[in-house]
Amino acid sequence: MTKVLENIWILTPSGSVIFHRKFNPIIDEQLFGAVISSLNTFAEKGLFEDSISSFVISDKTLYLKKKNNILFVIDASEKKKVKKLAKELDKVIEKFFGLYPPELFANWDCNVNRFAKFEDEIRDSLKDFESN
Repeated sequence: MTKVLENIWILTPSGSVIFHRKFNPIIDEQLFGAVISSLNTFAEKGLFEDSISSFVISDKTLYLKKKNNILFVIDASEKKKVKKLAKELDKVIEKFFGLYPPELFANWDCNVNRFAKFEDEIRDSLKDFESN
């Protein structure tokens, strides 16, 4: 894996953030999750009838990928290579469902602490804080 990912959020269908890793904690992760989930739901069921794959805010691009009803969100500065980020996100998603299969969410007790150690599993994909 390549250390290219800075910020990553993993959201449930309701918009609850079950995992996040942020370089700069500017906004509450649950508020962020609710906003992103709402925008994606609006796109899927309203305006576009498809999910959002990316959008730009200021100098950052947010990339979204949905699998098994779980929404994965990463951000990157404009200069990052999209294919490299997408490839790394796919690796993270594969690891996530290897550890937390979709069946887990059928009877999940909403305890996000279960996902706290996921960062250790994807450390090879995450940029070090020192290199920011």
